[in-house]
Amino acid sequence: MYDWLPKKCTHCGMLGHTEDQCRKKEVVRKEWRKVQKATEAPQHNKRLILSSSYSVNVLKVTEQYIHSQATQISNMLHFHVTIVYGKNQDHQRQGLWEDLQHLSQHINGGWCILGNFSTILYKEDKYGGNDVSETEVQELTHIMEEMNSMGAYYSWTNKTIWSRIDRAFINVYWYETFNYIIAKYLPSGLSDHTPLLIQFLDSPRPRPQVQFYDMWLKHTEFQRIIAVATPPYTPYRIQNLRSFTTQTRPQL
Repeated sequence: MYDWLPKKCTHCGMLGHTEDQCRKKEVVRKEWRKVQKATEAPQHNKRLILSSSYSVNVLKVTEQYIHSQATQISNMLHFHVTIVYGKNQDHQRQGLWEDLQHLSQHINGGWCILGNFSTILYKEDKYGGNDVSETEVQELTHIMEEMNSMGAYYSWTNKTIWSRIDRAFINVYWYETFNYIIAKYLPSGLSDHTPLLIQFLDSPRPRPQVQFYDMWLKHTEFQRIIAVATPPYTPYRIQNLRSFTTQTRPQL
């Protein structure tokens, strides 16, 4: 007989412990895992990580790229960004180039394309392996302007071949909105690709200048534009010149 009622496990029937303390009970391990949704896009091996200073609206997802519109929260400036993960075979990438060409016809602002293009731009972009053919360096020639970069030159390696297949490009409208931007090739980690860090740098923009072109003289509206913008004579010639260039620059 017990002076007190002992603990009894409802799982194994033994005395001295409760069910939650029972060692014979199977332990259920808890872990986080990604849930694949039915509407989820195909998986990419490329990730875009943005700081909290940006918001992103994904517009289109395919097997070879993710196209989004991003916004700098501090100044509400918008730009498009496309993350590319090109397929290995050149005929498989043909659809990628056609899609990028189609996107370019509908973008009138800043646009950045970056990622793994699975092809090179120059023969020097590959070291080791088979010789580079002329066709291998043709695919990226019409893409856009390559972004200034720093860091490691080769962005991918299998310890036998080194190549620069990861790049970043910007379109002609980029510097109408943003200042200097640079792509940094960071040291590689677990991946066989080097991470790309796109950094907006605060640099003073030069003051706009007016350059005279002879072709303006042939335009029928040239004389009228100059006559309207020409200020009356005053002793303050420098101020008059600034006013004159400010008025004529947008029209010329």
